[in-house]
Amino acid sequence: MAVRWRRRDLDVKPDPSAAGAGAEPWAPCRAPSVSMRFSPTGEVRVCCANDKISLGRVGEVPLREIWEGRIISDLGAALDQGEYPHGCDDCAPGTVADRASTPADNFDRFPRQPRSGWPQRLEFALSNRCNLQCVMCNGELSSSIRIQREGRAPLPSAYGDEFYEEVRPFLVHLREAEFIGGEPFLEPGARRIWDLFLELGVRPNIHVTTNGTILTAHVERYVRELAMGIAVSIDAASRELFEAIRVGASFDTVIANRDRLRAITRETGAGFAINFCLMTNNWHELADMVVEADRLDALLQALPVLWPSPFSLFCLPDEELRVIVAQLDAVDAERRGSFGRNRGVWDQSLALLRDHLRRADLGTVPVNLRNRQVIRPWVVRPDEVIADLAERAGHPPVVVEGEGVDVDSVGTGLERWLGPPLAVAKAEDGSWQGTFDLVAGRVTIWVAALPPASDDQADGDQTDGDEAVDDPSARPGRVAVAPDCDPLRLLPVDPQALVEPLERSWSVEQHERLVQHLAEGLAASTGREPLRLELTEGRIDRADAPAWLDLDEAAVTGTRSVELVLPGCTGPATGASFRHHAPLVAEGEIELPTGAGTVVAHAYVVRRPGTSSATTLLAPDRDLRLAPAPG
Repeated sequence: MAVRWRRRDLDVKPDPSAAGAGAEPWAPCRAPSVSMRFSPTGEVRVCCANDKISLGRVGEVPLREIWEGRIISDLGAALDQGEYPHGCDDCAPGTVADRASTPADNFDRFPRQPRSGWPQRLEFALSNRCNLQCVMCNGELSSSIRIQREGRAPLPSAYGDEFYEEVRPFLVHLREAEFIGGEPFLEPGARRIWDLFLELGVRPNIHVTTNGTILTAHVERYVRELAMGIAVSIDAASRELFEAIRVGASFDTVIANRDRLRAITRETGAGFAINFCLMTNNWHELADMVVEADRLDALLQALPVLWPSPFSLFCLPDEELRVIVAQLDAVDAERRGSFGRNRGVWDQSLALLRDHLRRADLGTVPVNLRNRQVIRPWVVRPDEVIADLAERAGHPPVVVEGEGVDVDSVGTGLERWLGPPLAVAKAEDGSWQGTFDLVAGRVTIWVAALPPASDDQADGDQTDGDEAVDDPSARPGRVAVAPDCDPLRLLPVDPQALVEPLERSWSVEQHERLVQHLAEGLAASTGREPLRLELTEGRIDRADAPAWLDLDEAAVTGTRSVELVLPGCTGPATGASFRHHAPLVAEGEIELPTGAGTVVAHAYVVRRPGTSSATTLLAPDRDLRLAPAPG
């Protein structure tokens, strides 16, 4: 999940020469000179915030080459110049105006290291292995979600024996090591790193974020002998809400383990904290969590969730958020006096929400494009926005324009067109980014408003020699949409359809393009051309069926479960629990019982909006002849 940090209204970059005498030169972020992060896929990055820039992949590039490589060096050089490379822009203004609210603050305590030195901080997220299915999480971070909720194959391990040998010299030079998940106390790779610390006799500051469900004698030994700092994730003060959010966890077990872990850290002198993901479904228990953390004399870390959008307070309509803030203000007036060491956490959480509403009221948000300084709206030209989106996506964006068209309406249209996104982020410049899991693979789409070319070119009314009057609210909206794949395969033929009802926007050409794309994918994956069956009113159209198929009794029924009745089969061909990628497409496996045994076929059902017609593609796992050709 991600945390939303608001940008501040800044017009200029800081002056690096303003650092005091004897101080190290100011830089927006020291991460590239002190840190590396190992992700579950084997990608190495500089920190948890920038998932756009990969420094290299474990097993493909030696760790020493990654650390001394050009990518991390160029990234550090750009930041030293006050520029923010792709992926760093979310932190850019905060590193100046509110540094403590950004990940950059985590690296300030480390002195810079020459590229020939060693990283002082390593972050280990060695797998997504996890026993919970938290509602705001996904299969990239939880193996349970990936297998049980998403129905995907397990994430393969990216870290073999070679990695643990290669990382040994890095461990000797560490000042800090952080372990996240998945669930670190279930992760064999994390235990191998801890065993290496014990073997090498080195004791950096070790921090572990845990869901609190696992506390065996073996785990206790590691926590005690390595003096681990612990953060336990607890997203509710009440049992009912906690277990509804952290699906698979027992509230009583986690609280007992929390208390035991707290007691051990008190003995070792290590830090202890509680992580609270602030969301739409638990904001009303924030005050109770502050009081409970104060009672435990523990640091509370309130982390506002950005995605998935249904759980993000920042994705709520402004009026709904205004009601929530008013209720929190009332709680503040009533209970503020009872807050102790975590009062600042409460204040910061409310300040973030109030600031979001304040900017909504002002209607102005700074933008940050292509490593430029933070600037005010409408300073950049439309062609610059389009160029930036094309650079991110790798494809030229399409443009949607008209009355009432804005980023929100197009984002809603994409969700209607493609189905619920895996993740949604709305940046501080007002742009929108969504990631969708489609039949063709995972797709990320960027959406950004196009400003007028310039204020003096804006349309206005001219009357009797008076100056032109320009009302920005009266301008037709223009929005650029850029997916990271061929947009013609993904979006409607007419992009205006994104802001129109689906039934009016679908075309025969778009249907054929989508079906052909799916057919090509099936042919490539199975090595044989799929069968294409056209369905009208739930029955197969005889004219479009293969010549060898007797269609007298053929029909298809159902949507979420598919039943295909074909002569030549010994019973109905069925496929249950089809996966719906969008309003138009369902995907699943169909079993065809035949006299020669069961034939399994991968199937897509692509419907035509507003009708009961559809196209079915079947890719059997071996040659399929259900009935002889006539004659």
